[in-house]
Amino acid sequence: MAINITVDNRIRIARQDIDSDLERQLKLEFTHENPKREALRRMGLPHWGEPKRFETWGETEDELSLPRGGMPRVRKILEDAGVHRRVIDRRVQGSPEGRQIPKHSMKLYGYQEEAVRVCCDRECGLMRAPTGCGKTTVGFAIASRLKVATLVIVYNAGLFDQWCKRAERELGIDDIGVIRGNKRKLRPLTIAMQQTINARGVDAEMAQYFGNVIQDEVQRAPARTAFQAVDPFPARYRLGISADNRRKDKLECLGHDLFGEVLIDIKRADLIKSGHVLDVQVKIVPTDFEADWYGMPTEERPESEINTVKLTSEMMEDDARNQLIFAVVAQEQRDEQVLVLSHRREHCMRLDQLFVAMGIKTGFLIGGEENRVEFRRSVEGVERGTIRVGVGTFQAIGQGLDLPGVSVGVCATPIASNRQVFNQVRGRFCRTSKGKQDARLYYLWDQHVFGIKHVQNIVQWNANVVVMNDRGEWIEGREFLRLQGV
Repeated sequence: MAINITVDNRIRIARQDIDSDLERQLKLEFTHENPKREALRRMGLPHWGEPKRFETWGETEDELSLPRGGMPRVRKILEDAGVHRRVIDRRVQGSPEGRQIPKHSMKLYGYQEEAVRVCCDRECGLMRAPTGCGKTTVGFAIASRLKVATLVIVYNAGLFDQWCKRAERELGIDDIGVIRGNKRKLRPLTIAMQQTINARGVDAEMAQYFGNVIQDEVQRAPARTAFQAVDPFPARYRLGISADNRRKDKLECLGHDLFGEVLIDIKRADLIKSGHVLDVQVKIVPTDFEADWYGMPTEERPESEINTVKLTSEMMEDDARNQLIFAVVAQEQRDEQVLVLSHRREHCMRLDQLFVAMGIKTGFLIGGEENRVEFRRSVEGVERGTIRVGVGTFQAIGQGLDLPGVSVGVCATPIASNRQVFNQVRGRFCRTSKGKQDARLYYLWDQHVFGIKHVQNIVQWNANVVVMNDRGEWIEGREFLRLQGV
């Protein structure tokens, strides 16, 4: 038995060509239970707003369609059923204007060259590489090597600005395409906001114009909206870039359905060993902040709650905690530039005012269109060295901000329960730069709120960790845990 399979933006099979049992197997392969709903249910928290499952297959009366990244699994299911296939390839090469993409000017490291080669050869898949290794450079090199119209999809303004800025520097392109808000300009290299594509949809002109679609930081955007931004494009090349495509909500399966397997996995330890990135030392500073109400409700403590907004609000108001942040910054900024990160913009404003009052030259790094001019001014000041301390949100500067000369970071609110966010923040400081010998990331450990778990996580995620003990001495992380009986 042989059937035709058409591949454009999806894998399409005529339902009349397969029996009901085979159709059921194919649908089941692309049906995923929602682990977040189950986790909320087990904790006794509201879970009814979460869908029970995600289905990435679709159907009409005549056709079953499946996500393109799942082709190896489709092939295996058909082979196991004794069904042969003829593939009709209707992916698009894109506009001939793609041949105008200039030659990439940057010399690639060996691991970058290998990533470009593998991605171009395999056409669809995921590239996993740690922050600081030059994923953006690899993306430009792929576009230049393929010479097809390329769409880069990003999920926030910081990444959008970074890709545009780097395109001018690495490819010499001053006429970059833009899909953002009300702006739509299609060019051989186009940068798009994911939210705009989702809101406005993908029309026939867009779908046919691009032969290469790259999605940056595939793990960070909400899984379903990220899926919907890429799935409509029948581009021949479809690549996802990520420091780690695994997700806290366990929905990385949607990324695999969309792009396929991990084609290349560059290890952070190898880059540290070769000197391409720095091994950031994490310095854990304990606080005396308390929030007795915070935690999972129990029979003994039914009034407890997990409310991160309330928690960060109380942290923001705690003078002793803010003074601890100030002490770290005041010491480090004498010799190094420092970035201070918090979840709340109000907290950033409070800290900024504290630094300014003590005569420290600061920059304010907050996202949003209304802050865009100030953001750029602050970035330029940090780059020139006229600004010693940048203060901003994790959302605005924890990802996508490229300031390789900055050596020191301070996490002013907790992120040690989320490995991906922590790794992204650490990645702001691991980049090498002329004269930069080392890098440090200070982490305020709210020991009375989170217990020893945050220290355990940080020690597990990092090779170079020290913890300040109650005598003000720095103790190696694993030794500190041993002394705590952990």
